[in-house]
Order: sequence, then C-alpha cells, then structure tokens
Amino acid sequence: GMNELLVLEQIHLFVEALDGYFNSVCELDLVFSLHKSLMILFEMFIGGMLCESNKREVLKSIVEAEELVEEMTKPGEDTAAQLDDGLSYQEQFQLGRKPGRRGHAAGAGSGGGPR
Repeated sequence: GMNELLVLEQIHLFVEALDGYFNSVCELDLVFSLHKSLMILFEMFIGGMLCESNKREVLKSIVEAEELVEEMTKPGEDTAAQLDDGLSYQEQFQLGRKPGRRGHAAGAGSGGGPR
C-alpha cells in the first residue's frame, strides 16, 4: 500500500510552501487565490508524484512565472485570467471564471463577429 507517513509529509511540505508564499496562509488565501495555490501545487507535484521538494525553488519559480505574466500583460488586463490558461475547465469553473470567455472579450473590438 501507500506509505501514509510519506503522504502526510508531502501535505506538510505543500502547506509550508503555501505559508511561505502567502506569509501565514489562511482559508481566505486559498478561497480568493486558488489559482496561486494551484500554481504552487502544480510546481511541486506532477502526476501525483512529488517532483520538487525545495520550497525556495518552488516559490522562486512561482515568482518568475508571475513576473513573466506581468511583463506580457497589457495595462488594464486581468493577470489572473492569463494564469488561467494552464488550468482545466473544471479548475477555471471553481475559480468562478467562464472557460473560453476570454477569447470573446479580447476579440470583441476587432470586428471579427461572433464565433
């Protein structure tokens, strides 16, 4: 079977990474910044396997990704929507976003008509 102590250790490592990012994480951080929490989770685990256990490296990668998104984002554009590109439809729905709607909003002023 699965090593339960190892699973608890991995959960603890994830919570420590969240704590490092949010500076004393609480439930509201997870509710209102779910996409950030998922970014941290996806940076640490791939296919259910722990791939990066160094919290500093995980947080460094997240900060680099956020800086890259901010560089590429036009003024007035929603950076959280940019980060949603890597999320599944279910995850976007859980964040309260409507999957596929960004393309409609971006193309509205281009005269391209309905899709």
